[in-house]
Amino acid sequence: KKLKDHGINIRGFFIAGTDYDDKNAFDDISRFVNKYEIEGIFSVITPFPGTAIYDDFDKNNRILTKNWSNYDTQHVVFKPKNMSAYELQKKQFEILSKEIIYKNNTWFKFWMENLPDTFSLIKEMVKARRVNDEHLEFLKKADPR
Repeated sequence: KKLKDHGINIRGFFIAGTDYDDKNAFDDISRFVNKYEIEGIFSVITPFPGTAIYDDFDKNNRILTKNWSNYDTQHVVFKPKNMSAYELQKKQFEILSKEIIYKNNTWFKFWMENLPDTFSLIKEMVKARRVNDEHLEFLKKADPR
């Protein structure tokens, strides 16, 4: 509150999908972000090749895909412990839509001030939505809990 009172915006980077998270993790983060008026960036944990978490997930057959283009912190590529991969991914996409695109005034102002770039961005978002829908369908089959 004191930072906000002095005109200082707060940005947070939040990751969900750890072995301690359940399907309410993004809702809990969202409540926290809204309560403290934080500009939040949300991602899912990504077990990058060459890391200990990747080795652990691979050894325990929790890696769902080795399509490296999905190893981008936005796509679920592993079997979470306390929810299905589909549930985690669906929540990730919902939160991105609600928190980043619609509620974040900073992004909205930027888009309006840069209208030509905004149209290109919207085109890319539509393309990403199609890719995301395909990824959700893949996860339903890959981790059918």
